[in-house]
Amino acid sequence: MLIDWFTVIAQLINFLILIYLLKRFLYKPILNAIDARELRIANELDDAKKKQEQADVEKQQYQDLNDQLLKSKATLLTQAQTEANQAKEQMLNEARDAYQKLQDQYKLALMNEHKQLTGTLRRKVETEILETIRKTLADLADQSLESQMTTVFSTKLRQLNDSDRATLRTALQSKGHDLSIQSSYPVPSKEQQELSEILVNMAGKNVPVLFKTVPDALPGIILKVGGFKLSWSVENYLQALHELLDHIVEAPENTPVTHKTINAVIDVGQNN
Repeated sequence: MLIDWFTVIAQLINFLILIYLLKRFLYKPILNAIDARELRIANELDDAKKKQEQADVEKQQYQDLNDQLLKSKATLLTQAQTEANQAKEQMLNEARDAYQKLQDQYKLALMNEHKQLTGTLRRKVETEILETIRKTLADLADQSLESQMTTVFSTKLRQLNDSDRATLRTALQSKGHDLSIQSSYPVPSKEQQELSEILVNMAGKNVPVLFKTVPDALPGIILKVGGFKLSWSVENYLQALHELLDHIVEAPENTPVTHKTINAVIDVGQNN
């Protein structure tokens, strides 16, 4: 397969430019917005702290009142102490609850906003990466790749597990189910005949196969009959890459992405 290195290099340059633009015009403003938000929340938490200090002052005032009442009669002292203690406890509880509630609300708001901004940035970067890969794969597709895709699809069809094979056989033998094989390229007659023979052997009878070509689709081939679907497409690997990016972003901080994780995601792309 001949590779157009000019196109590949151009795509890489475009990708680097894209990363720079995202960092310059998207990521930096978002960080500035987060910093401003954190500053505002810090100021509001400071106000809450001042309210706590005011409550402490009021507590001291009530304590002074208690000291004065100690000089009064025993009954008045007992009554005054009870009222002062109740008022003090209530105010402290209210101030403490208000401070804690306000602190929790601001922490939650900051966390949600940070998560939302991070998610927005991730989706934009992920979309651009996948689109660049998608275009590059489309540019690199040629006849030898198409032939290899048909061969791989034929192998997948022959190697179906017992459950999928039984489901496909039932769909092929049922009436009213149209059998179609859709591909992004015209399947040569020889390979059409090979696929038809595999399906005839599975069904135990002749089954008409409608071959469709969708040039605008990503490289791949899909078999549909009844509720059964079997496909091999570059789209499967792009979806696997999408899931890998989600795994990387959603994983706890400092969690390494191992070869085992990457291979597991690639296996999903191969088996879809």
